[in-house]
Amino acid sequence: MGRPLRVRFPGAVYHVMARGNEKREIFRQPGDQQEFLRTLVGARDRFAVEIVAYCLMPNHIHLLLHTPTAEGNVSDFMKRLLGLYTMYFNQRYARVGHLFQGRYKALLVDRETYLLEVSRYIHLNPCRGGLSETPEAYPWSSISEYLGLRNLGIAAPDLVMRRFEGGGPYLEFVMAGLGMSRDMLSEVKAGLFLGSEGFVEEMKTRVRGQVEPNVSQRAELLRKTPVSAGIASSQRDLQVYAMHRWFGKKQREIGELFGLTQSAVSQTLRRLESKLPQNPNLQAELDALRKRLS
Repeated sequence: MGRPLRVRFPGAVYHVMARGNEKREIFRQPGDQQEFLRTLVGARDRFAVEIVAYCLMPNHIHLLLHTPTAEGNVSDFMKRLLGLYTMYFNQRYARVGHLFQGRYKALLVDRETYLLEVSRYIHLNPCRGGLSETPEAYPWSSISEYLGLRNLGIAAPDLVMRRFEGGGPYLEFVMAGLGMSRDMLSEVKAGLFLGSEGFVEEMKTRVRGQVEPNVSQRAELLRKTPVSAGIASSQRDLQVYAMHRWFGKKQREIGELFGLTQSAVSQTLRRLESKLPQNPNLQAELDALRKRLS
């Protein structure tokens, strides 16, 4: 099955969810949440994405993201966030393999009709999950920043809080949700949109305008795209990594394209994933490759 298309435009709002593989814990000790938040801030600054709200649960995360400008790139933001955190987690706990279950889910949110509801849903997660009696008592969500209890510099709550006269009214709004039986996620339309009928039709029009070229054609084009010299990695290594990460090509398929064994492809991927966080030049080369291919 192909990956869902990521719709990008200035002012877009996304509700992003990522769950641990087999629903296992992705945070084992408090230091894990702190590392995730550090990585979150770094990705935020790199890809021009605003963190409107967040909540870190033991085995999954919720993010409410906003891209105020055309430079905002949620796809690259999430790849970096989940990729770097997975590397940290695997190193700390001497494990290998995927940490997160499949690809993250991103819903386009109608700012007029669903923005407040999504923020409330995210902040109520610890209460509904039995982890906290009140939202503000949970240490790993953004509601403390909404209420002025902590100044962490992570969340950008203005998009939500401009509709409330202070933290007290917002907390009342959030707590009122505990008595509601509404299942917001059941209202998702076409597996991608959370909003009014008019919003959904507008977003479908945007999707039709952003149809991606055939994946196999793009992968073949990538294989023939030259990469600049002078970096500590071969052209082929970058292309192997890009085929796997960008186009979802299986290791066996990549091996057939380049005349490599599946084991060699796997080693290449591990080598690049270990180098990228510590090598800004290599990351810049990969970013340049993406732009040339686009």
